[in-house]
Amino acid sequence: MVTGLQVLRAVGLAYRPQPLREIAAASGLQPSRAHRYLSSLVAAGYVRQDPTSGNYSLGEATVEIGLMALGQIDAIEIGTEALQTYGEQSGLDGHLSVWGSHGPTVVRWRSGRKGLQMRVQEGRILPVMWTATGRLLAAYRESPDIWDLIDPEIAGWNAERPDTPLDRQTAEAIFSDIRHRGMSSTFVTAGGKRLNMFSPANLRPDVYVLDTVTVPLFDHLGKLRMSLTFFGTDRIALSSHQERLDELIDLGRAASRKLGYNPA
Repeated sequence: MVTGLQVLRAVGLAYRPQPLREIAAASGLQPSRAHRYLSSLVAAGYVRQDPTSGNYSLGEATVEIGLMALGQIDAIEIGTEALQTYGEQSGLDGHLSVWGSHGPTVVRWRSGRKGLQMRVQEGRILPVMWTATGRLLAAYRESPDIWDLIDPEIAGWNAERPDTPLDRQTAEAIFSDIRHRGMSSTFVTAGGKRLNMFSPANLRPDVYVLDTVTVPLFDHLGKLRMSLTFFGTDRIALSSHQERLDELIDLGRAASRKLGYNPA
């Protein structure tokens, strides 16, 4: 049974029809033995053999099982588990958010033992441009409706800070940088000044009081499903502490895999 599943996995991981020799090599079997397992899988409908090329690919039965498995996935539960795991590891405050009908929306919150012990209410709508969460959720959205929320924020910024105006081109550049880095971050300094452009790589922990990092959680279609956000402090650096940052990024990737995401 286990060997048969190894052969089936070798067929599925290739993302294209494969000849017998490649499946045998990937599953660590001799071609003759791999062929026996493939014949059984073909007969059961889990694998399909192309009548022309002879190559093998996943069959309808496997696809049906995959769809049923996806239907049983509780995305919020998976995201909440990641939220709790990193919160316990780091002791920082954090939340799980989605893009709701009114924009970035907090769906779960956790206060950490070492964090600021603040509380963001579930259901709260967050700004797009002025939060790491809003930026990341907007960066992966294809719908033009994001500008209905962003344009008023840009107008408000420009009214208060005419010497450093923003526009859609600047926002697009920020979103592009987020997609490139696979994360979003913002800072609030001790003087209350927001550093909302590209984050300084050499920012010292004693310069800011709130250091926010957000990572994406993707689903089986490669779409952004949720975001996972944590808040560093003047005592516990997050974005400038590579080990803590890597742990958060890895946790987001692991949660994405549970949601069925495969970067290939």
